[in-house]
Amino acid sequence: MTGNQLDVIIDKKPIRALVDSGASFSVISDKYRRFLRKVLFADAKSVMLKVADGNFVRPIGKCVLRVRINNRELPFEFIVLSHCSHDVILGWDFLEASQAVIDCGQNELVLEDICRDSTAPDAWNLYATRDYTLKPHSLTRITVSGYQTRGDINVVLDGSKHLLFEKNIATPSMVSTYRNGKSDVWVTNLQFRNQIIPRGMCIGQAEPLNEGHLCVISDASGCLMTSKKLRSHG
Repeated sequence: MTGNQLDVIIDKKPIRALVDSGASFSVISDKYRRFLRKVLFADAKSVMLKVADGNFVRPIGKCVLRVRINNRELPFEFIVLSHCSHDVILGWDFLEASQAVIDCGQNELVLEDICRDSTAPDAWNLYATRDYTLKPHSLTRITVSGYQTRGDINVVLDGSKHLLFEKNIATPSMVSTYRNGKSDVWVTNLQFRNQIIPRGMCIGQAEPLNEGHLCVISDASGCLMTSKKLRSHG
């Protein structure tokens, strides 16, 4: 790390990124997004950003990049700007999500396991691991990934409302096992035509399952029949 510049690997391409803890969102220029051939998602257009010169700019969308630092890699959503002073800016959202530590003495940014809490965060986004084709009016099982957990944990998955309202792709809320940072989910294409879920699209969110919040629904019909028989013989 030189000053506030950091050499990182993004989608297997080396680049020098600006580390800016004062920026609320991480940013990539549209020019560099096109160079990486990343899919642009339009669900960030409602956000307005105030930039360094005091002006307000509207993003053209979002994309998901795989960022590698110190041999650790994680997927992350970046805001895409049509014009940007740096091709890649790592903002506070990235530093917080990755639990990065800026070592001023050594002048480096470190993603260390000792800096990570042993428990998962409250919730995290899930992204498609590859391109999927959804047939009309059908269920498709897809694999999603996100936060890298230690070991297997049970999670509650909640589907993206943006996918449901904008594309008629529904993901039901469900309980699933999250293994090695991945899980399988079922999605339903409600359209009369094929639809594509590209790699990196946000499918929904996951949060650790609180077993105390589960309510078991059991079939009590047998107990009712027994009680009726007892009353009839009484």
